[in-house]
Parts: sequence; structure tokens; C-alpha cells
Amino acid sequence: MRKEPAPAALPDGATAKFAAFEALVQRWNARANLVARGDIPHLRERHTADSLALLPWVTGRLADVGSGAGLPGIPLAIARPGVPVVLIERSTRKCAFLQHVVIELDLPNVDVVAQDIRGYEASSAFDIVTVRAVAPPRQAWALVRHLLKSGASALLQSRERLQSPVFDAGWIADEAPVDRGWVTEVRCVQGMTPRGRPPLSDLHPGSTDGTQSNDEE
Repeated sequence: MRKEPAPAALPDGATAKFAAFEALVQRWNARANLVARGDIPHLRERHTADSLALLPWVTGRLADVGSGAGLPGIPLAIARPGVPVVLIERSTRKCAFLQHVVIELDLPNVDVVAQDIRGYEASSAFDIVTVRAVAPPRQAWALVRHLLKSGASALLQSRERLQSPVFDAGWIADEAPVDRGWVTEVRCVQGMTPRGRPPLSDLHPGSTDGTQSNDEE
């Protein structure tokens, strides 16, 4: 198990950008259904800080699948401006929000892809994939494993420690408790594995603390 990491150094201006991002989430929430209403007064601890808990594992080009409100992708992109981040989201309303955030916060390391992950083919594989509040861990892994290089990792967030899970073409390389649950790093044993396409009935939006519903509009 990974020891609790020391606080990661943040670039100049990051704190102001976090605050500006949270203000945009609050402003857009009614029209884009970004987070639960009850989370609005608690964006920093429930969403921004929860996203930044993944920083110790962010080591290269990152895809944030089912990005929704840009969580965890936007906070990670602010904290690591040298890391290319691709936000993949199927909701047109949420994509409009994400594009607005990228422009307003001047995040040149971020690209937004308006597409369902089941139809997305990456031009090149990723080093890290995050998938938050999209599906239970094994279904989430099946959705994203085809995006990974051999030896690359998906970061799965859950409220409880995973109990003896089995991941097809993957193994648990690391796990650690964080303030709002657990992070499990599942490492790909072969690059660009065949796509797992679990049926829609297997997906449970909001299965972790985030409520990033993946509406089609």
C-alpha cells in the first residue's frame, strides 16, 4: 500500500484557478446538471480536493472518461500544467461547460472530446485514465482499458476498499485511502486491449460521491 503522500507542490496561480473553476461550476450547475445541489457549498472538499487526491499517480498523458463537470480532469490539469489532459464526455451541455472552462481559465494542456467512450478511438494510448462516478470499478475498467498503453494505469475511486476484485487484462498495482474513500490503481498488462462494452444497464452514474450524470443532451 502506498504511504500517504506529502502535499504536492502546486504552480503559481493554481489556488485562484481552483476558485474560478468552482465559481463556474456554481454558475452553470442549474443548466448543465454538473453536481448535486447539496454539493455546491462544499465544492472544494467534495470535488476539487477529492480530484487532487489523485496527483501522486499522475505521471503522463491523461484521459478523464465521463468527465462531467471536469472532475477530476480540470483540477489535475490546473495542478499539472505540463501534463496533456483529454476530457471525454458525451453530454453536449457538459462539453459546452468544459470548453468554456478551458477558455476562461486558459488551460492549453486540455482538450475536450464530445463523444461516448464506447465509440471513442484514441489516436494514441494514454499513460493514465481516470473514471469518476461513471460505473462500479470492474465495469469502469472494462470501459477504459482499451485506452491504455501496456503498463499504463486506470485510477478507480470508491468509497470502500475493493474486496478481492478481478480485472480482466489488469492487476492492482497500488491502492490507498484518501479523505473521501479509496483510490485503486489498476495497471494494464497489455496495450490497447480489446474494447469491453458493458451494456448500459451495467452503468450506475453517481456510484461514487460525484453525481456527474451522463445525459445525452
